[in-house]
Amino acid sequence: MGAMLRMQAIRQYQHSSIDSAMPAASPHQLIAMLLEGALDRVAQARGAARNGDRALRLKNVGAAISIVEYLNLSLERGAGPMAERLASLYDFCLRHLAQANAADDAHMLDEVADVLRPIKQAWDEMPRRPAMQ
Repeated sequence: MGAMLRMQAIRQYQHSSIDSAMPAASPHQLIAMLLEGALDRVAQARGAARNGDRALRLKNVGAAISIVEYLNLSLERGAGPMAERLASLYDFCLRHLAQANAADDAHMLDEVADVLRPIKQAWDEMPRRPAMQ
């Protein structure tokens, strides 16, 4: 099941990004690209919701759900408080994405983006931080 979700998440990302970057991506880069893909899909869903395009909203929310589910499943459970916090944040995003779809609520999509954006920013800063000894 995990491999299937991973492939779905990657496919969702590939539809919104450059395919050639995927094979050479490190695990760290893959997570960064998936976070970016999730944010892109949420933004597209928000735009579709505001424009009344239900089909496009459903498609993009579904894509965002697939990506966030993979990110959630890829966490190392029991790896410490950071993994637990991320799991809680991803769970929040998944619930809000589903509720936003059911209620056609663009505001809930904004809340998801507000949660994912700082995670993405922190993830992007990781390689620049000096290694702790």
